[in-house]
Amino acid sequence: MLNSLLNAFGSPAVTLAYYLFTFFAIEAALVIAWGQWQRSDSFRARRLTVAFGSMTLLRVVLFVLAFMSRNSVEVANLWLPPFERAMGVASLGFLVWGFTPFMREKGLSATVLLVINTLFAFVFFFLAAAFGTGSDFNRTGWDIFFTGWQLLLAIFGVINCASKLDDERAYALSSFGALGLGYLLHFFFLSGYPAPHNPVWVRLVEMFAYPVFAVAVYQGAIQSLRARTQEYQNLSQISLDQIKGLISLFEATREITSSLDLSHLLDGATRSVAEAIGADQCAIALPEDNSDDMSQLRLVSIYNPSRKGRGESVSFPLNDQQAIKHALKRKYQVQIDEYQDNNQIRLLFTLMGAHDVGPLIIQPLLQKNEEPLGVLILGNANSRRVFTATEAQLCKTLADQISVSINHAKEYAAVSAKAQQLSWTLRNQELETGKRRAAMETELKKSREEVALFAQRLYEYEKAEKVNEEALRQARERVAKLEKAVERAKVEVDKASQKDKQLAALSAETESHKKRLAELEAERQSWQEKIEQLEQETVVTAHLKEDLLAANERARKLARALKNARTVTQQAAPVPAALSGAEANTPLEDLSCGVIIGDANYKINRVNAVASQLLAQPNKKLLGSELTTIFEDERWQKALEQVKSKNEPMVSTTLKVGDNVLRATISPMAASDGNGREGTVTILYDITAEAESQQARDEFVASLSQELRTPMTSITGYTDLLLGESVGMIGEMQRKFLQRIKANIERMGSMLNDLIGVTAIDAGQLEIRPGVVDMAEVIEDTIIGARAQLEENEITLTMNLLDDMPLVEADPDSVRQIMSNLLSNAIKSTPVGSVIEVATAIENNTAAAPEDGPAFLRVSVRDSGGGIAEKDLHRVFERFYRAERPLIEGLGETGVGLAIVKSLIEAHGGRVWVESEIGEGSTFHFSLPISRQFNDPWQEVDIPPLDLSSDQSDTF
Repeated sequence: MLNSLLNAFGSPAVTLAYYLFTFFAIEAALVIAWGQWQRSDSFRARRLTVAFGSMTLLRVVLFVLAFMSRNSVEVANLWLPPFERAMGVASLGFLVWGFTPFMREKGLSATVLLVINTLFAFVFFFLAAAFGTGSDFNRTGWDIFFTGWQLLLAIFGVINCASKLDDERAYALSSFGALGLGYLLHFFFLSGYPAPHNPVWVRLVEMFAYPVFAVAVYQGAIQSLRARTQEYQNLSQISLDQIKGLISLFEATREITSSLDLSHLLDGATRSVAEAIGADQCAIALPEDNSDDMSQLRLVSIYNPSRKGRGESVSFPLNDQQAIKHALKRKYQVQIDEYQDNNQIRLLFTLMGAHDVGPLIIQPLLQKNEEPLGVLILGNANSRRVFTATEAQLCKTLADQISVSINHAKEYAAVSAKAQQLSWTLRNQELETGKRRAAMETELKKSREEVALFAQRLYEYEKAEKVNEEALRQARERVAKLEKAVERAKVEVDKASQKDKQLAALSAETESHKKRLAELEAERQSWQEKIEQLEQETVVTAHLKEDLLAANERARKLARALKNARTVTQQAAPVPAALSGAEANTPLEDLSCGVIIGDANYKINRVNAVASQLLAQPNKKLLGSELTTIFEDERWQKALEQVKSKNEPMVSTTLKVGDNVLRATISPMAASDGNGREGTVTILYDITAEAESQQARDEFVASLSQELRTPMTSITGYTDLLLGESVGMIGEMQRKFLQRIKANIERMGSMLNDLIGVTAIDAGQLEIRPGVVDMAEVIEDTIIGARAQLEENEITLTMNLLDDMPLVEADPDSVRQIMSNLLSNAIKSTPVGSVIEVATAIENNTAAAPEDGPAFLRVSVRDSGGGIAEKDLHRVFERFYRAERPLIEGLGETGVGLAIVKSLIEAHGGRVWVESEIGEGSTFHFSLPISRQFNDPWQEVDIPPLDLSSDQSDTF
């Protein structure tokens, strides 16, 4: 009966039915998968479409070979049987690739395994066809090999589908199990096949399994449609959430804009944003110290209901939080849902006071010009709820409101500070007068204490003097008695010596008298020394009396000065409009500084004695003279012009009079009616000691800078040896580090040059030695010197130089320093990967005659930075420091390099200026006089200029 069944299933009609049935089952699965792919664009549907599409192509090839086998015995015996087995292996590989969860998770690795399986299947197909199949392929080793291969794939499909079972994989599991059973039946009953080459059991099982695979695809599509239906049902809930979000947005906006105090604004903003979005934690981070430097951020406001207290603000480097750095750099929102193994996210939640981590939203706070102002951080460390798209969009909207409110709060703070500064300005004179009065009261108190001390000491000395006088009187009486006794003793000794022979018995008494005489003489000498000491103390007492009288006189003067100061303070609170001679002379003469008062026509009408002494001119000569005539210094004239132009309320300058250095401060005096000016007040201070100290400090800085060049030269030399691989091969990372070291050493050298240059300028030691300079060579040398910095920042430098560039008349070292400083500023201003351009042009001198031709060579250095604001252009060439004022945005130079450039160029008779466009960059221009060539060789000899101000005679 089994043989009859096998004969029936092995007939040509059943074989044709097998081909058609399995083909239509595969096509049905392909259509279902394709439709699902078009509807949902899911990964599973796309993979199943590819799998069943590939199986369709294999079936088409099988149909072609089966049709050819009807007319060709070779195709029927040699090609068709092994191709059917290889197609089965490849088809089963596509099914495993499409249905099993292991292959779906692996992605590219699974695709590579599929390709390898397919290639090996057809490689072995060609081997089987080449080495022959015999009369019955079912009884060959190739059939056993292909059947075992398919059995292993079926077993892998059964095990893998069973590991993650759902509706779709349940049908796929049954199909893989049925195929495995068919392969086992083929192993055990292949000897009973009536027709050669025909695997009856395998075909019967495939006729069952392939429709089941189609049902599995259909079941997966039904499951996807159910998910889509659930998604549509959630749309109404999402709409409600959006309405709630709009209400929360309105409430949060009202809370954010309710205050102009920055601290209250930030606290209200974090609380309202967290409540509007439903976040567990919320924080706002702004730059440290309210600067524009985003490298150091501070969490200025943290909202975390689970933490007790408001908490202190904490700061952190931007480089420690790459997610925040990425959001600020790209200027868009960053949402993080994968947070478990991220230490930086854990640290950020810790800073916000959370004990765990969760989903995170990082929203940059942008200004109107799209520049970052700070960052808004939202987290769900407690609930670990993932933020929805609606919440993310609401976060963006609230961030814009917070940015506007922060800007308004800062503007309000700036206006308040300006108003407070104006109030302080009105109180400055009153405070200054109070300080002077307090100082004078302190001095008077000190003088009174000194007087009391002198009086006490005088009383003690007078008391001691009386004692000393009594002792002196007694000592003199004692000395007189001793002298009489000595005289009597001498007489008695003389008498005793004359009667020595007669009075031998009295020799012992004579010796005793001699001893007594010696003791008396010693005592007399001692009393004489005491008398001299008492006389010296008497002299000291006389000196103390003189000091006491001087102290009393000084105390009386201080008392009179304090009384006058109090009178002036009570009668004139602001600056008086004008002072009469009787009212002004006495206070002016009591001042320790020089004072010169001029009228509205800048003529001197008041001068105190200190000013006359400092100027080394008599008072009568100064009175009535013009203020412009008392000093010939150009700085004095410039200061007067600034006061006359009414641009400055007070102008200070430094002047040199003889060997002394003076600091002059010029201030206008308001008229009595408060409108206009009625004169000027000039105050002179002697700052000679401070100037000498500053000069010594500058000389020390210059000497120290020169000493630093030796180790820097050694570092540069060793770095060049390492980069040149003279001492061994180095890696790419090591080369990059060495190039960075060399670039920083070059920066240090440039900074030392700037330090030496500004020290020389301040000390008045700037020396210019003009000569003929080739600017093309200078530009080339400067670019070569800055190559390390250009490579480090990946900056491209282009040159637009004249073909026949004229020579200039300048100091070679100064020109090199000018080019180095300008190129260094361009490198610092230009972003990574941008372009710097150096160009030259001829600049005609309009003041010269036409036949003179071009007079100046203009050199331009253009960067690709952000540009300089118009309000900052006039401060570009000033010396500004990080501790004194904020840096100019768009300017790379942060020290004195550009100030040195301006000083050097103006010392050559040239000029320097800058042109800038916001968003495009800045261009620095400078012009130097073009050198004139002479036919007379004597005119080209480097002869030092004649110093007409020197007192020494020239020697030839």
